[in-house]
Amino acid sequence: MSRIKIKSQMSISLYMVGTSILALLILSIFTSMTSAQIFPKPQSPPTSATTNTTKTTKPTTNSSHPTIQQQQSRPNLHLVKITSPTKGQQIHVGGNLLIYGTSADNTTSDCRVSVIVNGVKPYRITSSNAEVGSNDYSRWNYTLTPVYTSIKQGQNKITSKFLCSNNPSLISYNSVNVTGVTKNYNNRSLTVAIHVSDGSAHLGDKETITLKVTDPNSNNTIAGASAIGNITKPSGALFKKLEGTTDDKGKFPYSYTISKGDISGIYKVIMKVSAPGYMNQSASKTFKVSPTSLVSSNNIPIPLNSSGNNTNGHNLPSTIIAIPFK
Repeated sequence: MSRIKIKSQMSISLYMVGTSILALLILSIFTSMTSAQIFPKPQSPPTSATTNTTKTTKPTTNSSHPTIQQQQSRPNLHLVKITSPTKGQQIHVGGNLLIYGTSADNTTSDCRVSVIVNGVKPYRITSSNAEVGSNDYSRWNYTLTPVYTSIKQGQNKITSKFLCSNNPSLISYNSVNVTGVTKNYNNRSLTVAIHVSDGSAHLGDKETITLKVTDPNSNNTIAGASAIGNITKPSGALFKKLEGTTDDKGKFPYSYTISKGDISGIYKVIMKVSAPGYMNQSASKTFKVSPTSLVSSNNIPIPLNSSGNNTNGHNLPSTIIAIPFK
């Protein structure tokens, strides 16, 4: 009986101890949950390493789709252009071809223009249209000869490249496609016009004669056209010979100054023009060279051939001044 009673008391004691421990555990858990809701744990600020990573990380972009910043730093610039020949122009195969163009270059930039025809490498350096020794390629030209390559029958591609040595990333291209022909290429007509700066020139005047050649179908100017002709005196005798080629604007200018020995009267300019793919064409223009008049101190014009001491009852001054009479 006494053993049974002791075991019974021990069981009750253990039960009470276990119940107490369980109650304490439940109370502890409940207290922690309540404290977390009333006093939430503040978030720790980001470390400097995390902040730096965020600032310096850049999104990865495909090279074929540059970012806005890349587009602004390297836009699709048009820094060079081929002005002659023009797109679709027919060119005689195998012959020389003058190529003209313009670019964004100037005397202060260290840039060059080169060309390539039908992909035949290397690129060929062009010549500047500026003064000798100048690095200004704002207007440039290149003569294509068979030594490098020739225009072939059918489609041909001519490409110009603008490149600056001090900024290799600044590069621009421009291309034109022309058609090489072997027969029936002389079946198109040219429009040839001659303009004189002064239709009635006088002693000391600068007379400029400008020949302009265009394609009447496209209204494009024709560069590289050969021009040959002359200026004849009023008597019909030869006065001056003219020969050259049209520039990238389709023009061939010639200037001279009216001198004392030039005869008064009507002068005539006759020019014959030829260009690959066109029929030869001629044009003419006349201008007048007038004698210089004499003017007295009171601005009364006096004919050159006048002599004697008076005209219309007026005494002539002892000194007369020659000025242009227009």
